Amino acid sequence: MRGTNVYPTQAGCRAFQHRRFGEELEASRLRATEHLPMPAQRGAKWRTRNKNKLSIVIENMKHDTIFATMNLEEAKEKFVQSWGSLGTSWGINRTMAQIHSLLLITKKPLCAEDIMAGLQISRGNANMNLRALIDWGLVRRELKAGERKEFFVAEKDIWEVARRVTAERKKRELEPILRVLDEVSQVKGHKDDEELLEFKETISRIQDFVGKLDAVTEKMTKSDRNWFFRAVMKLMG
Repeated sequence: MRGTNVYPTQAGCRAFQHRRFGEELEASRLRATEHLPMPAQRGAKWRTRNKNKLSIVIENMKHDTIFATMNLEEAKEKFVQSWGSLGTSWGINRTMAQIHSLLLITKKPLCAEDIMAGLQISRGNANMNLRALIDWGLVRRELKAGERKEFFVAEKDIWEVARRVTAERKKRELEPILRVLDEVSQVKGHKDDEELLEFKETISRIQDFVGKLDAVTEKMTKSDRNWFFRAVMKLMG
């Protein structure tokens, strides 16, 4: 091998590259033929199956595109609308929940005019629901130096929000029904009256259940989050 050049020549490199390109091209062609339509007698089923798969892929792409192209303002608007719908489940009206959510996701305090413009609501509607949110302990007033307007800030600690909502619902829902149950349990009548006995027994069972629920909510509103999560984990086993 003395005197022989063992390093590849430029022409040899080009030949090798051409051969590799040809092999890759053929491999691509073979892969493509795997997805060609089947013969006519079996093609209908193949086309239907793959059309369905293609529809699923397209819908997923649309879904991903929606999330990928959502900007901050669109995300805020979606959150406000969703929180407004959720609010009706825990005892407040839709507008009240939307105002709360707007303040919740806004870094700086907002005045009534900001809220009116952001949610497209009237001044009366904004003021009424702001007062209600303050009564619930979910929003507080804040003054700015040199400003005559009132500004509003939401409680942003979600654990504290949950506690205050629980305490307010306890006051508005559990405590009134407990007073009613205590009142009707004092009903008078003949001790052998079966209907009276059945009524008093039913009321007693309801009192027992609502009383325990009231005690649990009372404990939650006066305890810290560590106690609550320990209790939940214990219940979950």
